[in-house]
Amino acid sequence: ANRWFWTIVACCLLVQLLLAAACARPWPPPPDEYWHLPIGLRMWKSGRFDDDVINPPPVRLWAALPLFLGGASPGDVDSRLDVGAIGDAFWNANGDRVRFWFLLGRLMIIPLATITGLAVVLWSRSWYGDRAALLSLALWTCCPTVLANASIVTHDLPLAAVWTLALLALVRFAEGPSWPRSLGFGLLLGLAPLAKLTGLLLLPLSLVLWFVLRVGRRPSEPLPDADSSRAKTAAQSSLHIAGMWAVALLTSLAVINACYLFRGTGSALGSLKVNSSQLLAIQKSAASVPVPLPTDFVAALDRLAQDLERRHPVYLDGEWSDRPFARYYAAALAYKLPISALILILIGFIGLFRPRPASLDRRHAIFLLIAALILPIIASGSSNQIGIRYVLPTFPLLFVFAGQS
Repeated sequence: ANRWFWTIVACCLLVQLLLAAACARPWPPPPDEYWHLPIGLRMWKSGRFDDDVINPPPVRLWAALPLFLGGASPGDVDSRLDVGAIGDAFWNANGDRVRFWFLLGRLMIIPLATITGLAVVLWSRSWYGDRAALLSLALWTCCPTVLANASIVTHDLPLAAVWTLALLALVRFAEGPSWPRSLGFGLLLGLAPLAKLTGLLLLPLSLVLWFVLRVGRRPSEPLPDADSSRAKTAAQSSLHIAGMWAVALLTSLAVINACYLFRGTGSALGSLKVNSSQLLAIQKSAASVPVPLPTDFVAALDRLAQDLERRHPVYLDGEWSDRPFARYYAAALAYKLPISALILILIGFIGLFRPRPASLDRRHAIFLLIAALILPIIASGSSNQIGIRYVLPTFPLLFVFAGQS
């Protein structure tokens, strides 16, 4: 019954929070977390963002906030150390309390899973109804991969949270364009690459998904009968939409610059130190062009490009390779998603090819599939295939899609 809806939602989210906290307490830090949290503390102490530029500061700063307020020591903040040495310095400087500090940092990540769960509920409920929303939420709160990533300080669960919220904001923006909605969407669009650089994919993806929802959609108000009035109204509407998109894009750019305190914004591209072949090629042809991004963010893009240019050993199904497996993430999702989720996703996919009730807009399902599959498809051609966490933003979208079943 509807009167029990939010009680059930609260219980599911509370169970997930308690399970994630139980996981966070005993686990020793895995390799990435070993330096993510100490680097966040070093940022608070030193004011620098250049210890490990490939990962933007907000997630690390957020996780390290209780450490900064509680008086944890990062070790030597004046020396330039590699990431492993930063983790060692933090571990040695905090003695018996080091595990406690890691627990506090992890407790800052868990609420992001709760926020994502609420977004899943709101999204699934608005498109498919109460029962679908509760089913989608159950899949999210009980997923072992989600629990594992909510219990450590890495950038993957935060990216999944912002990715889901940004796409939900895009849905609201596309369904009823307005200046406040464009502003909210732009804010989340800017936060996405600050959670993890993979979030940059949201911009081209959002443009595609906008047209998925908008093309063929009946306007909420009928246009005048006269052809000239109809054309004039359509032109005005297009200009308004273009203006709203401009506001969203400018807002996202402002958010990225504000995160880095506008340090180096507007520097000529030729004055920046880059090492990747892609950025070097761009630099040669456009050396005098001012870059509307902070210096450290450009350095992060350069570092990411270098990583993607290198070959990494990849392991799948008993086989090592120095080239990416085309089936890697398809296999990873098949192994990591619960069987119940796989069955419901399959049922939802089959339903695309059958007659659907008027309440089930086929464009909604296509939207979710495109949004969910873009990361696994792109990552399947990347050499950086080292875990399911790289496509974690796919999970909330698949669970909303599964809810319609």
